[in-house]
Amino acid sequence: GLNVVNIRSRLTLTFSVAVFLGVAIYSATLFYFYRSDLYANLDKLLRSDAETVEMALERHLGVGNEGRTTAPSLLDVEADSANWISEVWTHAGERVYFSGSSDEFPLGAIDGECVDEKRPESAFTLEGGIRVHCARSEAYPSEFTIRVARRIEKTAAQLRRFLLLMALGVPIVALLSALAGSFIARRALRPMTEITESARRISAENLSERLEVNDSRDEIGRLAITFNEMFARLETSFSRMQAFTADAAHELRTPLSSIRTMGEVALRKELDVESYRRVISDVLEETARLHRLCEGLLTLAKADSHELQFKREAIEVKPFVDKILDFVGVLAEEGGVEIRNAAGEGLRVFVDPLWFKQVLVNVIDNAIKFSPGSSIAISAEIIGRDVVVSVKDRGKGIPAESLPHLFDRFYRADHGRHRSVGGSGLGLAIAKGIVEAHGGSITVTSEIGIGTEVSIRIPGEKEI
Repeated sequence: GLNVVNIRSRLTLTFSVAVFLGVAIYSATLFYFYRSDLYANLDKLLRSDAETVEMALERHLGVGNEGRTTAPSLLDVEADSANWISEVWTHAGERVYFSGSSDEFPLGAIDGECVDEKRPESAFTLEGGIRVHCARSEAYPSEFTIRVARRIEKTAAQLRRFLLLMALGVPIVALLSALAGSFIARRALRPMTEITESARRISAENLSERLEVNDSRDEIGRLAITFNEMFARLETSFSRMQAFTADAAHELRTPLSSIRTMGEVALRKELDVESYRRVISDVLEETARLHRLCEGLLTLAKADSHELQFKREAIEVKPFVDKILDFVGVLAEEGGVEIRNAAGEGLRVFVDPLWFKQVLVNVIDNAIKFSPGSSIAISAEIIGRDVVVSVKDRGKGIPAESLPHLFDRFYRADHGRHRSVGGSGLGLAIAKGIVEAHGGSITVTSEIGIGTEVSIRIPGEKEI
């Protein structure tokens, strides 16, 4: 709940800040263009004022008998001195005409910033709130500079009203955006709260429950689907772990019970030396079986946790198989099984020899147990960048319904036969774990009455 609240608060704050910045930038941009437009309109009025003065100047200027101009003070210009002032200056810097009160509008003398040869007109604002426009007039027969000015109180008042509106509007928008952001964040995160509460209710006792998925197309829906997939994997793992624990306990209980029974019988009865030797021999046999079982369980645990340590090297398949056949030859002879090494020459794999030997021994040992009095062929071929080693027997075959479970731990396709030969049901599971840890795969195909083939696909002479 705390994390969701924190996320909601951060989302609300982020949304509010984003909206506030957006509104502030928009308002500043709007103010800039509004101000520019107001001053553009004011400058337009000033240019109109200057044109009015210039037209009056041209109308009243004339040439006398002695070539003197008529006094510009006789200009008939209608001007409201309360609103604007106009002046005419000669090229020599003498003001020859003005309207309005120069005390009320202290514009000062004409300087080079007003107009020059490169800039025939200009507009600027003086301190005191006066907007000034200068323009050069070439009224015949002399050159004059016309300067007009207006108060900017009205423009400034409009800008102040606009700023006041923004000063009141932006905080209100920010507050509304915060409320809207909180509502949107709460609504958007509500499914996450439901997912959190549902996930808390799911435990090892009810892993079969799943989260409700309202819309698989959005992020929340995909999150719920991901949780459901994770719960499915956990359920499968728990089920396998429970089954594994029960099977392991069952497998361990049998030899332990045998050892205990033999020990109790030996203690209750007076036996001769030979009988004691047989009891001890049976105890050692069961102990060896326990040891193999524990070693197998340890190997599987390391394979599951990816802790198997390998010292890989390139080995040639055919001579490697020959050595293994020397090792399992006694078992083959006891079962009347003929084994033929048909692996091609020069095929090499990049594996840990000790672990790969255990894989082949486990597979060949299974083939010997399930095909007594027949034959086994071991072959190898290159498929792509991998080498496939196959062990094919001519036994009675494995039922189709048993094939998907052959690599399950403690699984026996033929329970009676397996127990008679001392199998624990871990051989193929261990082989699969080792092969997959090498980056390979192992598969089984079988037909009733024809035989079984185990194919081990392993990377070739190349480091993984």
